[in-house]
Amino acid sequence: MRRRERCRWRLSGVGEARLFFRGWDWGVVMGLLMGVARVGVASGARRWVGRGMSGLCVAAMLVGVGVGGAWAQQGDRIADYRVEYSLRPDGEVWARETVDYVFGGGKDRHGIFMDWTVRRNLPESPGHFREYEMSIVNVTSPTGASTVYEKRDRGGALRLQIGDKKRSVSGRQRYVVEYRVKGVVNRIPGKDGAADTQELFLNPVATHWEAPIDQATVTVTGPVGSERRECWVGEEGSRNKSGCVGEAVGGTDTFTATGLGMQGEKHLGMTVVTGYQGGTVSNDQPIIREGDAEGGRALTEFVPQWVATAMGAGSVGVGGLAFVGAVVGMGAAYRRRGRDEQFVGLTPGVLPGDEDAATETVRLSASAPVAVRFEPPQDSLPGLIGTLQDESADMVDVTASIVDLAVRGVVVIEEVPHQRSDPDWRIRRGENFDEDQLLRYERTLVQALLGSSQTALLSSRRQQMATRVDLVKSHMYDEVTARGWFRKNPKQTRSVWAGLGVVLLIAGAVLAAPLLFMSGTVALTGAQFGMFLCAGAGVAAAGVVVLLMARSMVARTAAGTAVLHQARGFKEYLVTAEAGQIRFEEAEKIFSRYLPYAIVFGVAEKWAKIFDEVVAAAKAEGAVVDSPSWYSGGATAWDYVVFTSMLRDFSGSAESAFSAPVDSGSGGGSAGASGQSGFGGGGSVGGGGFGGGGGGSW
Repeated sequence: MRRRERCRWRLSGVGEARLFFRGWDWGVVMGLLMGVARVGVASGARRWVGRGMSGLCVAAMLVGVGVGGAWAQQGDRIADYRVEYSLRPDGEVWARETVDYVFGGGKDRHGIFMDWTVRRNLPESPGHFREYEMSIVNVTSPTGASTVYEKRDRGGALRLQIGDKKRSVSGRQRYVVEYRVKGVVNRIPGKDGAADTQELFLNPVATHWEAPIDQATVTVTGPVGSERRECWVGEEGSRNKSGCVGEAVGGTDTFTATGLGMQGEKHLGMTVVTGYQGGTVSNDQPIIREGDAEGGRALTEFVPQWVATAMGAGSVGVGGLAFVGAVVGMGAAYRRRGRDEQFVGLTPGVLPGDEDAATETVRLSASAPVAVRFEPPQDSLPGLIGTLQDESADMVDVTASIVDLAVRGVVVIEEVPHQRSDPDWRIRRGENFDEDQLLRYERTLVQALLGSSQTALLSSRRQQMATRVDLVKSHMYDEVTARGWFRKNPKQTRSVWAGLGVVLLIAGAVLAAPLLFMSGTVALTGAQFGMFLCAGAGVAAAGVVVLLMARSMVARTAAGTAVLHQARGFKEYLVTAEAGQIRFEEAEKIFSRYLPYAIVFGVAEKWAKIFDEVVAAAKAEGAVVDSPSWYSGGATAWDYVVFTSMLRDFSGSAESAFSAPVDSGSGGGSAGASGQSGFGGGGSVGGGGFGGGGGGSW
């Protein structure tokens, strides 16, 4: 039997790409080289989002690689989900999962699949990962469903596909999976002379189930009763405890929750942690290995000599044609797709109204002169304008959004008095706090800053901010796209083109396999060796061209171009405004309202100097300019330039918090990957530990 499994792409930015092959047959190799570029473009717009790309997997499917489809059809649900964990004295965990799966409509349903995260990379130790050694003991079905199963390695996860493709299944079926896991227990060193503790950090119900879960019950039984226990439910990263009910009876902790899995657009999971006295189990050492959690074997372990020779003989001219084709093709693609649009017949910066019949658009050929505008674009927000102007949701856009929330009274920023210690800030809910009135990215941002509390120190929220910053940025991209400023999500557009570039780079590497992979496995003549090198280098160079052009392929719509023109006009006002143009009684409101925009435009200090001049002029005339009410603390005598300096310190601290490592030590951070505690603010849904995969039907 040939081993036909899966491939996995992982893209981290543009500079790092890894391709892992697992048990491919020979047809995949030739299919990859013949169809990779075409399939990469066709599938990228649908699938290449963020770091995950599956173009090569689609190419493999085209040449007949049996992967097996998996989906959750409309009407599927899980009526009851029970997970029973038993912690053994030797530290091994025995588990039984009972899934009552109700198959909805549709034909040719065969069973279910379940995923578990069994390997996690260690951010604090690059090149190493933690492994949870999992072994399937038994799969049964009291309702008579097929229990034929297949195990598949999916990068850092283990997939168990249950069912027989020759048999259909319908209605309510019960599946019982028994397994054992080693390396799950975390040892948490005691502080200040306190005794060590041992913890189980588990994600029994993942956020990636493709069906709603009516009810979930999780039990954890230890050799002795636990000393502490906590449970969270919600979307990934949630710290909500209100939806989970827990109780301890004897040596068993029981947790129950309802309404999990796929609930509309939300994917809700459940995470539990139990703590035991040190020495409860004999082995609490994590299993740490070198390498990457999603690693695999090299392609050339499976390539015979005749395939390599055929690849070399057919590669004459491929390199040069690929490079020239990439240059010409990307130039044409940029002219057709990469340039911003503009309205025909309208003044730059003007959006068509209902009475405007002519709304034809053309590609922008040159930038129009910018006229000063005394207000920001209507209904705009600073973070979104920052994303629009450089087509990227950056940290400056996030921190400007925090300041904007403060200016609008949603939150209040208070500087904590300090002398020798590093400065800190307290964030509290403001008078205008109303989550229903906030956009999605703003709600996520407020959750990162405050959680469910009324007030919080910035320094105490570093972990939560770090785990949510990417989600904040993602929602910002979604918002600017929903407003019609971009035809497609800018991040996804860059990912599609960058993905195609990486596909070409990998294709070039495969063509140059004798140099990069085979290490003498295949005997080649000097001519064949040169063919591989030239073809591989040409295709790889084409990939570099596509990668370099990927960022330029993001294009604004005509509406986005008009709003950007307005924003640039407003920036011109912020830069050229004079103190004499601003009335004393309006100074504070104007300063505060426009400050977040000055931050995203990079002219905050210039803006502050103007208002220092306003304050000086007011003082000379015996008038008083109010100080902002949304920020307190700092200098005793108000000075706008000093204030802006303090605000710059705040922004720097906020950016540092958002960039903090996810695992930051015992008592803080998303626990489980390297043995941090899940208590004391360190736990959240899907935050680490064993489990946390998901599932669905096929």
